[in-house]
Amino acid sequence: MFRLHKLIIIITLAAGGCLCFGGVAYAGEGVAISVDGQERDYGEYCRIVDGRTMAPLRFLAEDEFFAAEVDWDGEMRQVTVTAREHSFVYTIDSPQVLVDGAPQSMEAAAYIEHDRTYVPLRFFAESLGADVEWDARRRLVSITMDAAERVYAYYYYQGLSEIQTYAHLYTDIAFRWFETDGEGNLFFEYDQDNAAVLSAVKDLGLDCHASVVLMGKEENHSLLSVPERRKKLINALVTTVKRDGYDGVNIDFELMAAADGVYLNLFLQQLRDALPEEKELSVAVYGRTARDSWASPYDYAALGEACDAVVIMAYDYSYAGSSAGPIAPLWWVEDVLQYSLAQMPAEKILLGLPTYGYDWPQGGKGTSVTFSKWERLWDTYRLSGGFDEASQELHYTYWDNNGVKHDVWLEDEQSYAAKLRLCEEYDIAGVSWWRIGTGFTNIYTALEAR
Repeated sequence: MFRLHKLIIIITLAAGGCLCFGGVAYAGEGVAISVDGQERDYGEYCRIVDGRTMAPLRFLAEDEFFAAEVDWDGEMRQVTVTAREHSFVYTIDSPQVLVDGAPQSMEAAAYIEHDRTYVPLRFFAESLGADVEWDARRRLVSITMDAAERVYAYYYYQGLSEIQTYAHLYTDIAFRWFETDGEGNLFFEYDQDNAAVLSAVKDLGLDCHASVVLMGKEENHSLLSVPERRKKLINALVTTVKRDGYDGVNIDFELMAAADGVYLNLFLQQLRDALPEEKELSVAVYGRTARDSWASPYDYAALGEACDAVVIMAYDYSYAGSSAGPIAPLWWVEDVLQYSLAQMPAEKILLGLPTYGYDWPQGGKGTSVTFSKWERLWDTYRLSGGFDEASQELHYTYWDNNGVKHDVWLEDEQSYAAKLRLCEEYDIAGVSWWRIGTGFTNIYTALEAR
């Protein structure tokens, strides 16, 4: 299952001394520590020594997330710590430490100051299985232990009851009910008790994101190329996020000219700077592979730098206007992931999956398949086919009442499970999908089975 117990330590710099991370020194006097998003009052006792963050062992041990036990041997000048099924034996003034009985070298020696034993925080956290990251823009180190892979899904018109039923499987909901235009106006595309839906999802403890869409080459150019219009939309988004208590903003700008990608990057950088630091900025982009040569406005590397998360829409390999075929074949999804990982950090990538199918009449344009439509097709026609091993998707064919052959492609529990395994294998931030409310619940079955 994706949602695990989560421990996050965030180390931010105060003014004046220095913190060395990745070979770079930063000014600061002491550090502040927050655990799972909440600041701990022992942060003021942390020290920067020889460019390393040293934390008082006693306070770490007393923290409920470490639940550690500490023993002191005065004769040997050693401290033994047991935390999260691991043991550490520190010798004062020595960079050597026994971790689970094996000798290891730390980046700095343990020491005593004012009757407190200090140890290198990064070594301690990583030895417990944590991931350590440095965010240059925000000037912070984040240490994540047992981090829950994110389950980030889009809400569009309907699906509240589905969210409530499967709330334990979600981490984030992006409400795709906002729209903008070439002038930078922000407005609802639709309003079906949006405020009540937002309140209900907040009550479930899920992070809520304001997702805004803009489709079209001319509209995107008109908005993004004019500084005043970018600023107008940014101000409206910041106001909305603060007023309505969203946890972040998701940008879904599509069908733009490749040349306008530079303006999209600039817009996202400006929006990130304008948003409160604790609010997340994410962007949705088309999936592509290293083999693709088509011009794209989406500069993955630049978007990964500007945004906190990037939803890679790894679907519509075959789409309504194309010939019939798999929507998200597993081999292609993996290629998309590999390309994405070469451009941006894994911890920013959310793998976008489809919760719909397509029905293509021979020689015609495909139409979307929801669960209710799938049931009607199954009950009305004699469908032949099943699981396609090559693509890891379902593929069926049938002839309609006019004698026209149809191809239907869609996902099931097995196909979702294969894609979820990719998320684990490549250790990305998590999974996203378009969208909640289509009636297909097999993605939840796949999530539950993890």
